[in-house]
Amino acid sequence: MTWAVEGTALALRDCYALPHLTTAARIDEALQRLATTMQGELRRMVIDGQTETALLVPPYSVLLSRDKQRRTVVVWRIVRCA
Repeated sequence: MTWAVEGTALALRDCYALPHLTTAARIDEALQRLATTMQGELRRMVIDGQTETALLVPPYSVLLSRDKQRRTVVVWRIVRCA
């Protein structure tokens, strides 16, 4: 069953700041795949002392959480990995 994808204002800003439209499309495709199949390269990362869930779309990580009650993937940030 498909989940919804919801982005925060910071995630939207990060998306608009991506250097290429194709990069944004790859990230959207990975998010849609996660929402429909729950498949994707997910990792737990420690960022500023907090453990975050990230969907890896090299060279970017999509910081997200999953709200099981609302069946929604919430995208918090899109950050470039080193």
